Amino acid sequence: PLKSVLGLRAGALELAAKKLAPTFKRVVYCDIRPERSIAGLFCSDRFHPSTEGYELCGELIARSIAPLLSAS
Repeated sequence: PLKSVLGLRAGALELAAKKLAPTFKRVVYCDIRPERSIAGLFCSDRFHPSTEGYELCGELIARSIAPLLSAS
């Protein structure tokens, strides 16, 4: 099914981003995939983040880039 193909492709792209990010100055990799086991982080389709899921992603990104912002 398409879900499996997209999942494999997403995993490959994520691995590439994780490896590539450290080769650039002022670029960080931030894993924003919330745990699917945490209730309330996804909408009923179990694919799209809920409001709480987006809030968590924002917090993770903010923590990841804070050192870059303070270094400027």
